[in-house]
Amino acid sequence: MDDPIIAEIPDMYEVGYRDGVWVTKEDLFGLEPAPNFEDSDNVETLYFMFTTHTLGPSTGMMVKNLIGVDCQLYRNPVLEEWALRLGNYRELGDVSGKKDFRRLKKRGVFDHIYDLYGEQNVKFLSLAVDFDALASKIMRFITASFDLPNVEEDSAEIVRYFRPMDIPKSAQAWRSGNYWLNEEAWEIDMGLDGLDDTRFEYELNRAEPTGIVFVSNNIMIGNPDEMGVFTMVYGEIDRFLSSSYSLNDVDAFPMEGDFRFLGFIGPSPRIPSAEAIEVFLTSNQLVFDYYARDVSDFYYVGKMPTFSDLKEPIEEAIVWGSSDQSPFPRIRLGY
Repeated sequence: MDDPIIAEIPDMYEVGYRDGVWVTKEDLFGLEPAPNFEDSDNVETLYFMFTTHTLGPSTGMMVKNLIGVDCQLYRNPVLEEWALRLGNYRELGDVSGKKDFRRLKKRGVFDHIYDLYGEQNVKFLSLAVDFDALASKIMRFITASFDLPNVEEDSAEIVRYFRPMDIPKSAQAWRSGNYWLNEEAWEIDMGLDGLDDTRFEYELNRAEPTGIVFVSNNIMIGNPDEMGVFTMVYGEIDRFLSSSYSLNDVDAFPMEGDFRFLGFIGPSPRIPSAEAIEVFLTSNQLVFDYYARDVSDFYYVGKMPTFSDLKEPIEEAIVWGSSDQSPFPRIRLGY
């Protein structure tokens, strides 16, 4: 049987698991020490198959796509370290469910997969609507099948996120001199064309970022009884075109790569308190470690249904900063 579609895991989905957190490829390799997936002595390649309605060609609800995905398990017994990495995924056809899968397996349709990976390294995980749902199923299989260091009994349920997301171009906003601008207008307003590149880099390196933490069940749709938790970070630079400077003359721009989805909090339709958000974020070690590198002020601005609703709270947080007049509670990350 040919595999008609071979693709990488989409960037918006997590691709690796380490220390209780699913991360992107970039974040996974940014950790120290970096897991060596090229070390064949310490790496085992697994293959998971699952059914879904949301990946692959559109099907009717009675017929599901069957998807296969590579998974490498890295283990270093000396360092007591381990990590997982998802690779390419393939569309393997259509099935109606477990019974249909067993029928096809008995007919030998998947023999080439079992021959390639080994019978013991191939696992059918049944229904997973997307890669998020797949993550916990993979973890349950891994923890039940392999002796891994530093894994608690319920670790298969601890699947956390640190996923970068793109701010839509139409929603990106730069603030300069009491005005919200698009990128082009911001550059003109700041006179960047007339600035020496070295000086501008210097100003950027001096930037004191301001982080916004908010919840939303519209920007990222999950369980309707849960809300997604997000961070958005704005960098700030002084107004260096004028000798005068006031509190409102703040120049700020969204930091690329620092709009992140950090997981769902709930289940509850109520807006979580600042204390609950702080506990939620500081319990994610990867979030804590990442933001410990920078001195950043984070403020919890509550529930934000859309990007346009974010503009005013972002402005308040940037303008007032850590002053006592800030209308938002401060969230401590990395302190």
